[in-house]
Amino acid sequence: FQYTSKLEDIDFSHNNIKSINVSLFICTPNIQYISFSHNSIEILPPDLLKQRGKFIVIDLSYNNIQEIPSDFFSNHLELRNITLSHNQIVTLSHVQLKNLSNLESIDLSSNRIEELYYEVFSNLTSLRYLNLENNKLKTFTLQHTIFTTSNISVLLLSHNHLTTLAYNIVFSFTALTFL
Repeated sequence: FQYTSKLEDIDFSHNNIKSINVSLFICTPNIQYISFSHNSIEILPPDLLKQRGKFIVIDLSYNNIQEIPSDFFSNHLELRNITLSHNQIVTLSHVQLKNLSNLESIDLSSNRIEELYYEVFSNLTSLRYLNLENNKLKTFTLQHTIFTTSNISVLLLSHNHLTTLAYNIVFSFTALTFL
C-alpha cells in the first residue's frame, strides 16, 4: 500500500494466503481492524505488527498457525479483541499476551493447546470473554488467571481433556455469567 493514512479496516479473509509480508502495514498508521481469517497461514512474522497501526481487532482464525511469536501483540495497548480460533496452536505463555491491559476478548478455541503456562492471562485486567473450548487442556487453575478473575463474565472450557479443575474456580470469578 502507498501511504494511506485514512485506511482503518483491512479484510483479507477467505483467500489462500500462505504468508504475510512484514511491510504490508508500514504505510497504514490508522489500521484498527484486520482479518486474515480462513486462509492458509502457518507462520506469523515476529515483526508483522511492530510499530504499525492502532489495532483494536485482530482476526487470524481458521489458519494453520502453530505458534504466536513472543511480543507479537505487545505494542498494541489499544487491542480489544483477538481471535485465534481454529488453528494449530499448542502452547501459550504470558509473554505472548503481555501489555494487553485493554484486551476484552480472546478466542483460542479449536486449537491443540495442551498446557497454559503459569499466569498466562495475568496481565489481561480488562478480559471479559475467554474461549478455550475444543483444545486438549488437562487442567485449568487459578494460577493461569491471576488478577483477571474479577472481570471475566464468559469462560468457555468445554470439549477439552480436563481431569483437574480447581474446586474454588467457580467462586473466584465474581463476574462470571456463563461457564
